Amino acid sequence: MLKKSVVIGAHKFRKNRPVPTEYKSIVFLCLFVCGVVFGVMLSSKGNESWHSAFGTLIKNHLTAKQGSSLLVNFCGAFTPLLVLLVYDYVFGMCGVGTMFLHLTPIVLGVLSGVCGAEFYHQLALEGLVYWCCVNIPCNAIAAASLIKCCCYGSELSNYVFSVLIYPKTERKEGVLKEYTLNFLVMTLPIALGSMLNAITFMLVGKLFSFLS
Repeated sequence: MLKKSVVIGAHKFRKNRPVPTEYKSIVFLCLFVCGVVFGVMLSSKGNESWHSAFGTLIKNHLTAKQGSSLLVNFCGAFTPLLVLLVYDYVFGMCGVGTMFLHLTPIVLGVLSGVCGAEFYHQLALEGLVYWCCVNIPCNAIAAASLIKCCCYGSELSNYVFSVLIYPKTERKEGVLKEYTLNFLVMTLPIALGSMLNAITFMLVGKLFSFLS
């Protein structure tokens, strides 16, 4: 009886129209914005040891960037974003991966919010200006690209779920190939944003007193 109910439910699910990509993008974007707000609030409620630890991290981060080449700074910005992209790619191939894909914009948003707020707390207005000039363009491009990846992953995850629950679901040819190609394409804007981060730091970094 339970099996019959599951099959009937899956059949109805298969017949329902898929959620438009635009709606999925809005959901993921809202999660990213909520993550940013939460990150800022988290930073504002931090105690002295919290801010001291982040002050040390920021100092070490800036010192490392100053002593590194353009390529190394590019890799430093690109690698963590690539990890999130691979995370989306893997869970997009899982039947229940959609729920895990929602973590990507949240994590990216929280990290962006915390880091931006800490730059302001540690370096005042000059730190905030630095964050806006050097990091926000990269973060914006990365967020848009990863949200698109989440949409691709959610679409494939729903299809895999439908195939697993209802074996009579129409099989699509070349789904994995198209899915992989979409993710490879999305690495380009992420790489562009990372390179923009590295170049901007090289061009305007010396304008800030804490870097001169």
